[in-house]
Amino acid sequence: MPSKVEVELSDGKIFSATAAAYRGFTSQPLDWASACEKFDRLVTPFAGAELADKIARTVHELDTHSVRDLTALLAKVPSQRHISAAA
Repeated sequence: MPSKVEVELSDGKIFSATAAAYRGFTSQPLDWASACEKFDRLVTPFAGAELADKIARTVHELDTHSVRDLTALLAKVPSQRHISAAA
């Protein structure tokens, strides 16, 4: 199933792209390292590095953890991005 992204700028210009397959799609699955890179990039701004690492480790070792362990960690993720000291 192709994916399509369309972005309309405030000046009315429209950009679009369509892809039938992409990294992470069933035909091009991510390996664990690539999935972790993507997870870190998306989650760390919200959870912070330490909590993001704990979540990733728990998912990776889910056969030795309860789902309750995972949901307890996920409940700690704030809904707003962390503001870095450099900002």
